[in-house]
Amino acid sequence: MGQETTLIIGAGVDKTNGIGLPLANELIPGIAIFAKKEGKKYEEAITSFLPNLRFSFNKIIQDSIELFASYDESKIGKIIKDLENESENGKDKLIFDVLKKLFSKVKNIKEEGKLDDETIKDIEKLLDEESKKELSDEYIIELSKASFTDSFRLILKAILKRSIENPNNPISKVLSQHFLDLESLLAKTFLGFYTESLAEIKKYLYISWMLWAYLKTREKEVLEKESIPFYPNIPEDFKVISFNYTSFLSKRTNLKKENYLYFHGVLDKYLKFDTRTWIELECEDIHEFLENTVRQNTDLKNGKYLLPGIIPPLKLKPVLSSNFIEDWYKANEWIQNSKRIIVIGYSFNYADEHFNDIIRKKLNNSNQVLYIINPDAENLKERIKKIFSLSDNYFTGIEKKEHLVFSSEKIKIIGAKADEIALDSIDEF
Repeated sequence: MGQETTLIIGAGVDKTNGIGLPLANELIPGIAIFAKKEGKKYEEAITSFLPNLRFSFNKIIQDSIELFASYDESKIGKIIKDLENESENGKDKLIFDVLKKLFSKVKNIKEEGKLDDETIKDIEKLLDEESKKELSDEYIIELSKASFTDSFRLILKAILKRSIENPNNPISKVLSQHFLDLESLLAKTFLGFYTESLAEIKKYLYISWMLWAYLKTREKEVLEKESIPFYPNIPEDFKVISFNYTSFLSKRTNLKKENYLYFHGVLDKYLKFDTRTWIELECEDIHEFLENTVRQNTDLKNGKYLLPGIIPPLKLKPVLSSNFIEDWYKANEWIQNSKRIIVIGYSFNYADEHFNDIIRKKLNNSNQVLYIINPDAENLKERIKKIFSLSDNYFTGIEKKEHLVFSSEKIKIIGAKADEIALDSIDEF
């Protein structure tokens, strides 16, 4: 007989008021400010064992502008739509108007340069069979190989810089999500371990340890509070799978150690990369740990590094340690054997498709209901339909207990924040 409930929690849980940790799209601005102010000594400790590091957050902005040229018209349209949803009157209106005009012009160029089906068919009539096989481009202009003018770069760079300096601005949040993506940066630089690029390895070590120091600092601030929301209310008999790196499951719940696991790692462990040794971390002083443990055990010439115990967000997950294989296997077993699954604060990103597939397998092989709690139920519903290949009329929208609920036979999406729903009475929805 399987356990009653498996709870899956993501970044939205740690964003809850009273915890207030940043979401993924808030991390680069958060770390950039942190590195200049309270985290400056940590930044200096990390750069001290990474000589000739060629990295800066201003460089991220520059690279993001170049990457923008490769965006297709649908992604640019999504940015424009998100800006429209977040734009406000007053000083933000001017920024929005400028961005909309600029992005719309780039979008129009993309659309005008795209070959329609009729034109492609006409072109194919002019080609022999061998030449048809070489016809692979959708566009007549490859914008990613073109250059933006200095004016465009100047404007976009100034606005992105403002996004880093003022991350709570509504428009800044949109730009951070689309241009300042720490997950993509981690994924890109982590490939340096496979290509043996020391420059990329050093960038990854810098970014990952700065991320660790930033989140560890925020976590310590939360743990100093007498109480925090959500975590103490998790029923003791639940199995819990966390996508967060924070240690709140172990320090602010009554769960037994065997009843929770961290799917992507945790701040309280680190890895000796050369031996794949997984080491528990008791860290009272972040600076001392960086100086006396990380620095002393980093030997770039001989390929010896310490890595924070976190998995970079790659679609193809790297196997950093056999411990992760064991945890992933256990997570699958818990889900497949569970009578009820509750998902909170996890947004079903494509980078986590390996986990989405575990959920998909459960839904296909059982008649049990998947409960998803998310304040942005409308947008999540659209993503769920794509991920699970559901029809447009799969969900019925209703209001229950003052919450918008998208209901179906196997999935219920409840429009609520993490701490607004009593987990042990979820079946009432």
